[in-house]
Amino acid sequence: MSEERGASQNTLKHQREPQRETLQALSVAFTLPQLKAYRDRVAFALALAELSEIKRLYLLTPRGQSEREELLGSLPKHLTSTFKLIELPERGYERAASAWVLERLSLGALDIIHDTFGHLATALEGSQSQKKSRRWALITTLYTSNTAWFERVLPLKLGLNLRYALLRAQGLWLDARLTRAVDRVAVLGLGHERELERSCGLSPHKVRLVPSEVDTERFCPAFAQASLSEHKTEAKAKNKEAQHKVKTPSALLYVGALSRNKGLDLLLELFEGLVDERPHLTLTLIGRTPPFEERWLKGALKRCRARDRITLHPHLPQEALIEHYQSADLYLLPSLFEGSPRALREAIACGCVAISSHLPGCLALDPQGEYLHFAPPRDLSVWRDRVREALDEPHPQREQRSARGVARMRAHHHPSAVARAYLALYQEALTERKAHAHQAEGTT
Repeated sequence: MSEERGASQNTLKHQREPQRETLQALSVAFTLPQLKAYRDRVAFALALAELSEIKRLYLLTPRGQSEREELLGSLPKHLTSTFKLIELPERGYERAASAWVLERLSLGALDIIHDTFGHLATALEGSQSQKKSRRWALITTLYTSNTAWFERVLPLKLGLNLRYALLRAQGLWLDARLTRAVDRVAVLGLGHERELERSCGLSPHKVRLVPSEVDTERFCPAFAQASLSEHKTEAKAKNKEAQHKVKTPSALLYVGALSRNKGLDLLLELFEGLVDERPHLTLTLIGRTPPFEERWLKGALKRCRARDRITLHPHLPQEALIEHYQSADLYLLPSLFEGSPRALREAIACGCVAISSHLPGCLALDPQGEYLHFAPPRDLSVWRDRVREALDEPHPQREQRSARGVARMRAHHHPSAVARAYLALYQEALTERKAHAHQAEGTT
């Protein structure tokens, strides 16, 4: 862990913000294929548009989404001239987004292109992006590690699904194509920069570690939520908090895809053994089951001796999900690979103590080891020990651990904090790009 944190510190040394007085307000194009599925990134885009250093923020997304009206209807009036929703055909979205960006570039109307899923790889990996004289910068964010799936998951042969494997292969291919053209790659995990250097030949100079966003105003501890509500009295909030404090920790929670890629086989075996020694424990599983894992999960639950202590929810409304985060005593994420897991961020923001696999994206959420418990993926013995330690931790220390996690999410992972981190990244990349352009013009 210390090696990965050291690498992170070296990476962060590059994140020095250029002199603001020499930089103009920026016009940014940001691609996003869905509004509902990536609501946290929509919140980031809105926070970015709030910054005075941003002149225009163009959010490129397919048309016909029901969330469109909610987004535009709730848009503050002062952002109507800065934030622009660009709706493109759903069919052929990548081609349409590429055409829109290239047209804008030809007019000199964009400073930053932020490609989130490799949608613009075909359009921007060629001569346009390689011109030394260009004065715009290309940024991409790698939200997960496709390399990690091939190295850590595929060899285990856990119900290999051809379609899923092909999607991972396509992601790796897009990573390799786009990283050749970018000015900066944002990664969310400690150590991902080394994976990119090894798999794509990308210079560490181009890679930056950035925080991942979570809406800490919505995902927050129950007492904080109650104190902000006009319909709940302060006395009721305090009473609810007191009740939570005196109960014996018993409610375990997992949120995410119900598959062996996420360590569900270990989780069920772990819980079965824990119930033998602590019969009061319960486990709630919230998430959809991939079609190729349905048969396995059905059989695994049937064989599990603690099946009557397990509750499954394929899907829950967001408010109900938040209540589970707030009331759970321990959140478990035994995943085999991750980018920066959204559910883990949400659980921490809600004050839930958590145990996570020792993975780059999870380590980045707690770089100093202040509030998360970690365990190696697939190591049942260590996971059992970590759960016991977490459940037996004295209440005052447990509360302090929870509070440190909440504070970290608010300070570093709120959309406004993430927006400021990306602004610094944009400015750094654009300053370097303009220096290269000036040098190229001077030699012609």
